[in-house]
Amino acid sequence: VSLFSNGKKLAEEAFVKKLKAAGTDLLILQFDSLLDENYVKLRGEPLLELKFKALENLKKYEIPVYLFAMLVKGINDEEIRGIMDFFLQREEIKILNFNPVWEMGRFEENKERLTNSGIVALMEKNKILNKKELLENTEVTILIAEFRKILSLKKFNIHPKCELRAYYFKLNGKYRPMHEFLELEEINRIFRKYLNFMRKNNKLLSLVAMLSLIPLFFWKIRRGFKFSFIRFIFSNINLKNSIMKIKIKSLIVGTFHTHENNDLGF
Repeated sequence: VSLFSNGKKLAEEAFVKKLKAAGTDLLILQFDSLLDENYVKLRGEPLLELKFKALENLKKYEIPVYLFAMLVKGINDEEIRGIMDFFLQREEIKILNFNPVWEMGRFEENKERLTNSGIVALMEKNKILNKKELLENTEVTILIAEFRKILSLKKFNIHPKCELRAYYFKLNGKYRPMHEFLELEEINRIFRKYLNFMRKNNKLLSLVAMLSLIPLFFWKIRRGFKFSFIRFIFSNINLKNSIMKIKIKSLIVGTFHTHENNDLGF
């Protein structure tokens, strides 16, 4: 169960306690800025202190947080580095979504359009991720989703440039991007090779073939593992509970789209 919120009610500890008791699994919090002056421009009132109080309450009751940052060119787009650093420093925040503003509701037309590729350019400028790194991270997600589609015999689709993704693993007290742990280009190449085989063959035969090829698949894909990935796995083994409690964060670019803010030109 996920809840979208502007955070106002979450500043009340008693309410967050009730959310936890009710079984809330994820709290998606509107979080556009680290400056009150920008909240006044975007939301009509200063909200930063309230957001911090909401985060403290969510942390206390161990409700994972998904920050949703709406970026508007000329207002808060240059805060992308600060918001990213804040996300990586706070353990309770599991997901950060940078989304270009979309034209609906109270949105006032802004001639300075911001698109997905514009956000990617901002990420490159602020040395967060470059375009190649972001697309390789995203491709891993897409290829795994296609494996799941074929093996489950279910129909669904996802477009890699509608929602870009990247992942961060924690090692030595610091979250670092997935490409520092895995040779993503090599892993994606092997995934594509196996998927091409599955696309060309009967689904049932593909399933049987894949089951028999799993050992070979993992033997080949091992070349994509860097030594830091092995260290990451061992550093996240919880010996007390004998289960893996792996600390991973997810970064998303783009979710909601209109003809004004979506583009595939990158």
